[in-house]
Amino acid sequence: MKIKLRYILIIVFFGVILAVTISNYTYSRKIIQEKYDLQKTHIEKALTEELIFINTSTKILETQLNDEMKNISYELIDKYIKNPQIMSWDLESIKEKFQNYEIYIINEGLQIIRSTFKEDLGLDFSKYPAFSRLLRSRLEGDEFSADRMDISITTKALRKYSYMPTPDNKYLLELSIDISKRYPDFQKMDILSKVNTLKEEYDIVENISIYKFNEDGSRIGIIKTEELEDGLDTNISVDKQEIIREALNENTKKTTEIVAQNKRNYIFTYIPILNYLDNQEFDWWNSYIIEMIYNDIPLNHQLSELRNRFISNLVILSFIFILFSLVIFRLFNKTENMAYYDHLTGLPNRKLFEKVFMEKINNADKNGNLLGVMFMDLDHFKDVNDKYGHEIGDDLLIAVSQKIKNNLKKDDFVARLGGDEFTIILDNIEKKKDLEYISKRLITLFDEPLSIHKNKIKANLSIGVSVYPDSGDNIKDLLRKSDQAMYAAKNSKTSYRLDIE
Repeated sequence: MKIKLRYILIIVFFGVILAVTISNYTYSRKIIQEKYDLQKTHIEKALTEELIFINTSTKILETQLNDEMKNISYELIDKYIKNPQIMSWDLESIKEKFQNYEIYIINEGLQIIRSTFKEDLGLDFSKYPAFSRLLRSRLEGDEFSADRMDISITTKALRKYSYMPTPDNKYLLELSIDISKRYPDFQKMDILSKVNTLKEEYDIVENISIYKFNEDGSRIGIIKTEELEDGLDTNISVDKQEIIREALNENTKKTTEIVAQNKRNYIFTYIPILNYLDNQEFDWWNSYIIEMIYNDIPLNHQLSELRNRFISNLVILSFIFILFSLVIFRLFNKTENMAYYDHLTGLPNRKLFEKVFMEKINNADKNGNLLGVMFMDLDHFKDVNDKYGHEIGDDLLIAVSQKIKNNLKKDDFVARLGGDEFTIILDNIEKKKDLEYISKRLITLFDEPLSIHKNKIKANLSIGVSVYPDSGDNIKDLLRKSDQAMYAAKNSKTSYRLDIE
C-alpha cells in the first residue's frame, strides 16, 4: 500500500514537472499541423467552390441549351417523318443551319452510323453496359432527353449531348455542342484549368487527378491533364479503386498516407464532387472524385525538429526528477504517517482501516467469501497506566500490536482505533467457525505475561467479532456490532464472542 502510494505521488510530481514542457510541445505541434492543414483546406475549398460555381453557371446555360436542342430535335423528327431515308440526309448543311451543333445517328445496335463529328464515327456504345442500357431506354422511348455538360473522353473539350428517338424507334438522333467554342468564357471554367492553376500556385500540391465512373461504379477512369490521344486512363490499381468507391458510396472525404521507396511522404485525399438531377436522382455522369496528393516532407521535418527538442528537454527534466525523488519519498513518508498511521504503534489508523475495508468488501463480493471484523481491547489497561505509568502503558500497547500483527495472515489487516482498542479485518473467511478458531488463537498468544522494561505484565484481550455480510453491509454497523460483542464477552468473562451467535 505504501509503495503504491509513493509511486503514485512520484508520477504526479513528475507530471507536474513535465506539464509546461508537454503543453508547449503540444501547442507548437498543433500550430505546425494546423498551418499545414489550413493550407490543404484552403486548396480543397478553392477547388470545391470553383466546381460549385461551374456547376451553377452550367445549369443556367444548360436551361438555354436544353430548349435549343429540344427545338432542333423536333425539327429533325419532322424531317424524318417527311424523309425516313436517314442515310441520304446532308448532315453538314443541317449542322450549319443549327448553329454548328454536331449531329449523330445511332442505330438499333447502339453504333454511330453517321456523324458530323468524324472522331466518333463508328463508336459502339454497346461495349459500355451501363451507358448502353441508358441509350437503349432512350431509343425505345418517345421523349427528348439531354445530358448535362461533360468533359469529352476523347477530346477533353466541354460538351453537351441530347437524344431524341425516331417515331419508329429505329434510330436515336443525338446532338452535341462544343461549349468552349460556342461560349469561349467557359474555357476558363473547366475543372482541368483549375487543376493546373492550383498545381502551379501551391508547392504543397504534388498532383491533382480527376476520376470519373459509370453509373454503378464498375468502371473508373482518370481524366488525364496531359495532352494524350485518350483523355481517360482506366489503368488504376485495385486499392485505389476501392478507396475511390468508398468516397463515392459514403459521399465523404477519404485520406490515406503513403511512404514511397525514397522515403518521401505523401498524403492522398479523395474528395467526392457529386451532382444530382432535379428529381434528386444521382447524376453520375457529371460527378467526380478529386484526388489531391500533398507532399508531407516539410511538415514531418518541422515536427521532427520539434520532437527532438522535446526529447532533449525530457532528458533534462528526468535528471532533475531523479535528484529530487528522494526528497519526494521523505515528504511522502511523513505525510503518510500523519494521515494514515498511528504515531505510537505504527499500525494503520481508523481512516486507513475504513479505506481498506471498502476494498476488501469488493473482493469478498467478487469471490463470494465472508469478512470478519474483530474489535478488541486490553482488559484493565487503565490499571497498568496507574500502576506503571503511561510510558510503560504505551510500550505495552506497542508490544501487543506487534504480537497481533506478527501472528496474522498476510491478507489480514490490523489497525489501532485509539487508546487500547484494536480492530482486525479477517480476509477470505470460508466458514464462521474459522472466526472462533482465530479468536482463541489470538487470546492464547497472551497467556504468558509480556516483559516491559523488566516488568512482567499480563495482557488479557476481550474480542468481539462481526461478519460481513450477515452482521451488516457497512463499516459503521460492523464495528458497532463487533464492539457490542466485545463488551458482551468482557462482561461474561468469556474473552471472545461472535455477533452471530
